[in-house]
Amino acid sequence: MKKHDQKSIGKALQRVRKDAGYKSARAFAEHIEMNPGTYRNYEQGDRPFSLETAWDMADALNVSLDQLAGREWPPGGSPALSADERGLVSSYRKMDPPDREKLRGVADTFVVASEKDGTGAAGDVARSGVAIANE
Repeated sequence: MKKHDQKSIGKALQRVRKDAGYKSARAFAEHIEMNPGTYRNYEQGDRPFSLETAWDMADALNVSLDQLAGREWPPGGSPALSADERGLVSSYRKMDPPDREKLRGVADTFVVASEKDGTGAAGDVARSGVAIANE
C-alpha cells in the first residue's frame, strides 16, 4: 500500500488548486478566508491540516477528499475529473430532469457524429444542439 506523506499531499493540494483555476496559493487562501501563510504551509507539506480544513478546501475546489490528497480511489479506477469535467457535472446536477434528458440527447448526438467521421462534426451537431436546447 502506498504511503501518502505530507509533501505528496501538499503537491496534490497544489495541483487541484491550480486545476480549479486559482493561479496562486494566496488567491485561494483569501477565497476560503484562510491565512495565506498557513495555506502555503499546507501546500509545501510543512504542516498537516485537519479533516475539517480538508473538507472546507475540497468543497471550495469542488473535489473529493481523495482528490484533494492525491489518493486514487478506487485503486486503478478511473482518473480524476478535470476542472472542466467537474464543472459539467456540477451544472448537470443543478438541472431539472427534463433538461438533463435534453442534455443527454445532445451529448449522444455529438458522440455518434464523432464516431461516424472521426472529426467531432462540431458544426452540424452544435446547430442541432442549439435547436434542442431552445425547444
